This record gives sequence, C-alpha cells and structure tokens, in this order.
Amino acid sequence: MTGVGETLRAAREDMGLSYQDVERSIKIRAFYIQAIEEERFGELPGAAYVKGFIRSYAKYLRLDDDAVIAAYMSSPPAQREENSPPPAPPPRIQSRPPSFRRLALLLTAVVAMVLVVALAFYFGPIGQRPAADAPIDEQNRPEDVVMTPDPVGEQPEEPAAPAEPEIIEGLVVEVAYFAPCWLDVRADGEPVFSGTKGEGESLRIEANEYVDFVSIGATEAITITKNGELLPEFTEHVVRNFRVVADVPRIEQGGQDE
Repeated sequence: MTGVGETLRAAREDMGLSYQDVERSIKIRAFYIQAIEEERFGELPGAAYVKGFIRSYAKYLRLDDDAVIAAYMSSPPAQREENSPPPAPPPRIQSRPPSFRRLALLLTAVVAMVLVVALAFYFGPIGQRPAADAPIDEQNRPEDVVMTPDPVGEQPEEPAAPAEPEIIEGLVVEVAYFAPCWLDVRADGEPVFSGTKGEGESLRIEANEYVDFVSIGATEAITITKNGELLPEFTEHVVRNFRVVADVPRIEQGGQDE
C-alpha cells in the first residue's frame, strides 16, 4: 500500500465530503474516486487517467498534488496495477423461481388444511358423530363434501422476463480537463465551442443526434463521457474529426450548454 489512498480519504472526510460531492465538483465518477482511495488503480481506464485523476483530486482537497503524485509513482505495485486491464463487471444477478420442493411443500400444506376443514365439517363436533346404524335425518343431512384436486403436480409459472434497459434519447457529452487542452466542437452540425480550458474545468454539450470533435489538441488531458458512460482513451496525441453518435436520436430540438 502506498498510503496515497489513505491520505486522500482522510482529507475528504475532514472536509465532510461524500463521493457524490467530489463527483459533482471535479467531474470524476464516484466509482473512480472510491477506487483511488482504496488503491484499486487497475480499475481506472489507463496510466494517463490514473495520474490525472489523482492530481485533480489532490488539488481539490487542497493537498500538495506533486507530493501525492510522487508518492504514487514511488510504488512499483501501483505502476503495475495501473497498466492491467480493468476487471470485468460483475454478472447481473437474475431472480430465480422458488425450487420445486419448496412449492410442493407449500401446496401439500394447503391441501392438508382443506382436508382438515372438510372432515371437521362432515363429522361435526367431537362426541356427536352419528352411529353406523342410526337413521339418517334427511332434513339435517350434511351436504356432500366437494374435494378439491391435488395441485401438487401443477407446473410453476414461468418467471417474468427481465425489464428492458432504459433507452436514453438524445445525447449529453461531458468533457473533464486534467490539463490545458484546445477543442473545436460542433453539435448536430452547429458550432458550440472552440477554445482552450484548463485543469479542473469541464465542458457539457447536448445534441439531438451527434457531437463532432473537429479537433482535440491533447487527448491525454481530457476524458469524454457519453450519457454518463466513459469513452475509451485515445491512442494518439492529436485527434481530428471524432464523432459521438446518440444511440436513439431525439426528435425535439435541444440546446447546448457549455
């Protein structure tokens, strides 16, 4: 353990901040903030993102970001973890129908209760059962008991189909800066931003169909999210004509928010 995570966690708790407070302020997802504090660096997107996230987080907590980065870089295990691929997400837990044995026991108990009630109704209170050779009073003769069929052999109902995933219409693209970077951005073909922002700043673009990054000056200085999902990091320093497309285009026109 490098001690970097404990240092950052202690500073955050001293300031009374939650993971969600940090996420809203520096545009880094709460999942990554918790992973940094627990020093699970392998779950972050890549080496450039790890150092950028740690530096922005340390500055936000008013710590010496150079000292925090130096402590992180001095640990070989941390460097190995940051280059390992992120772990696969845990499998979704599907609800399972109750076992046949449990269902059979439940149905057997219901049938037993029906039999007890039927027998009590037929024979009456204890001590008043008629003798075998006693004449039958036709007026007071008990009604025939109708027995219900044994439902034990019935098949259990099929489980309900899982709910369809939520469909997001339109497009919200967010850019988080970890160092100065120049961008030229258009939304649905209209210019929305052209210029440079610095470390700790962010940019939000809304579109109906697509967002075009006409030019990105330093890809390692930013991260881009699409409708809340982090996009893969770039392999080149400068990228031109990079397009982010909405999964479901929005019919109504929307504005852009820088």
